[in-house]
Amino acid sequence: MKYSEEEIWNFVKNLDERQRKIVLSLYEKNDEVFDTINYKILDEKYAQLEDKLLLLTSYEEDIQEKICRLNENAYNIFVTAMKKQEEKSGEWVEFTDKFILNLYTGEYNRLIRDIENKQLSQEQIEKIGYIIAEENIFNIESLEDVNNYEKTKETICDEIMRNPNSEELEDYPEIYELSPLERMKFAVYMKVYGQHLTQVERLIKLYGEDIDNLELNDKNKSVIKYIQSLKIIGETDDEELLKRIYEKSKTIQLDSIYDVKFIERRLKDSYQENYNQKLYQPKEEDLIRVEEVNGKQIPIYDAGTEFSISLTSVGSTSNELANYIDGDYKKTWNRPKTKSQRYCASQIRNDMASTHRIMQVLYGFKHHEEGTLMASGPEDLGTVNWSFRPRITGNEKYCTENTQINETGGVYETNEMDYSRRLPNGEIQQPDYIVFINGGNYEFLESNEEMVWKNSLKAASDFGIPIVVVDRKKCAISEKQKISKMIDEFLESRDKRILIDIFQKFSNNQLGNEELFNYGTWHQLWNEKGISKPPRMLDRYQLLQVLNKLRNEYKKDKRVSVQEFKENYDKVDKEEQDKAMKELHDSMNLVIDEYLEKGEE
Repeated sequence: MKYSEEEIWNFVKNLDERQRKIVLSLYEKNDEVFDTINYKILDEKYAQLEDKLLLLTSYEEDIQEKICRLNENAYNIFVTAMKKQEEKSGEWVEFTDKFILNLYTGEYNRLIRDIENKQLSQEQIEKIGYIIAEENIFNIESLEDVNNYEKTKETICDEIMRNPNSEELEDYPEIYELSPLERMKFAVYMKVYGQHLTQVERLIKLYGEDIDNLELNDKNKSVIKYIQSLKIIGETDDEELLKRIYEKSKTIQLDSIYDVKFIERRLKDSYQENYNQKLYQPKEEDLIRVEEVNGKQIPIYDAGTEFSISLTSVGSTSNELANYIDGDYKKTWNRPKTKSQRYCASQIRNDMASTHRIMQVLYGFKHHEEGTLMASGPEDLGTVNWSFRPRITGNEKYCTENTQINETGGVYETNEMDYSRRLPNGEIQQPDYIVFINGGNYEFLESNEEMVWKNSLKAASDFGIPIVVVDRKKCAISEKQKISKMIDEFLESRDKRILIDIFQKFSNNQLGNEELFNYGTWHQLWNEKGISKPPRMLDRYQLLQVLNKLRNEYKKDKRVSVQEFKENYDKVDKEEQDKAMKELHDSMNLVIDEYLEKGEE
C-alpha cells in the first residue's frame, strides 16, 4: 500500500532521527510496515535486532511484543543465542520462534527467575539459549542445573543403559513414556549425538528416506554419513548392538557436526545441489527464433526431450497476481512486500510435466543459491507463508530429483519446493527464463494457451529474459519410444525390476499428459510387441503403494548385524550386505508377482 508524503510524515513525526531513518528504510522494502510495526522495537536497547527488523516488523502477530517484554537478562540471552545460531547455520527465524514460544509457555519460568539477577559468562549465556530453544527434557530449573547439564544427561543416559526400566526415570516424563527399547535409543542418540529421540526421528523422516541416493562429496559427506548412522540405530531392535554403540561412543568423531539446524541446512543444500546439477540451461543449439516485444529481442528456446526444470506458476494461488495481466511483471515480482518470505516452486521433467494451474506465466530457474531451499516434498506442502515462521501442513520430505519426480502426487498432483525470496546477499531471487508448456494446464477460469503466450512474451520483455518452450507432444513421442525399448528389455530378461521401471515411467507421463498416456496407450505399447494381455496397469496411487510396500519389506527383512561397531558405521560385513540385497530382491519379486499373475482385469 502506497501512502502520500503527508500520511508518511504522520506515521514518523514522533520518532527520533534514528528511528525515522529505520522505518523509512523498511517502508522501501515493505509498503505495509506502518500497519504491522510495533514502534517499541525501535528503542535503542533493541539495536542488535536492526538487521532483523524487516521480517520482525512484517507481521501483526505478537512476536515483536513478546521480544519487547523480555527482561534484560532474558533479552541478552535471546540475542546472544540467536546470533550464535545464525552464525552456525544461517538460520534464525525458526530458532527465534521456538525460543520465544518456550519462554512464554512457562517451561523455563524457574530458570529465568533463578538467573534474573546473576552475572552470566558468555559460555553460560550461549548454553542457556541453546537449552531454552529445546524442550525441557532434563528439568533444567536453575543456573546450577545449566552448569551440570552435560553431567545430568550422562547420568540419566547411563541409568537407562544400566536398566531401561529404572523407576528413577519417572522424574523425566518425556523419557518415561517411551518403551524400554526407545529409551535405549534415546540414550545412544543423546550421548553420541546430543539429540533427543523426537529430533532424530524428525531428521530421519525429513532427510533419511532418500539419503543413500545423494552423491557423496567433501562438503556433504559428514552430514550424509550422520543421517545414515542415525538410521542404523533407528532401525535396529538389537539391544546388544545399542549397548556396544553406547560403550564405544567416545571414539566417534563427527568434527563438522555441532548443531541440528546446521545439519539441516547442510542437508537441504545437499539435496538442492542434486537439483541444480540437472536444471535446464538454455543452449545456442536449442534456439528456435527471436521475437521482438516492445523493442526488445526475446530469444525462444526449445527444451527438447531431456530436461528438468524448476518453475513457479504466477497467479495459481493468488487472485492479486492472477488478475495482474496489464501490469509490469518484473515490478510485481519485486513488489515491496515481505509477508511472504518464500515462493513455491515445483519440478517438472520430460517424463512428468504436471504443474499447478497456469493463470499468468511460469517462471523458470537454472540455478538456486545455496541456503535458499526452505522446504520440499513430493506433494503440495500446503505452505502457510503469511506468518513470521511459515507453517507447513503437508508432507514435508526431502528427495533427490529422480525420487521427487517419481513420487509426485497428492490432491494437486504436483510436487513443491519452497525457496527464500531473498538471496543470502539480501537481493530478491530473479527468474532466469519464462517457461511455456504447449498444451499445458490452462483449463482454469479464464486462462487459455493463447493468453498465457501473450503474457509470457510480455513477462520476458519486462524482465529481459528468454522463453523456454516445452513441447508435450514431442516429449510424448520420445517417451513412448523409451517405454517401448524398456518393454523389449523386460520381455528378453524377465527382470521384474525393469517392469517396475516401465510402470513408473508410464505413470509419470500419465500424470502430466493424460490425454497421450492413457489406458489405450498402455495396451497399444504392449500389443505392438505381440502381448495381447499386458500386465495390469497400476494407477498412480497403486504404484506408490507398491513402491512403499517394497521399501517396508526391505526394512522388515533387513536385520542390522555388525561384526564390530565401526566409527563411521559404514564398514558392514560384506556377507551381510549380500544377504540384505538378496532379501530385497526376493521381497520385490513376491510383491510384483501378485500383479503379474492377475494380468489385466
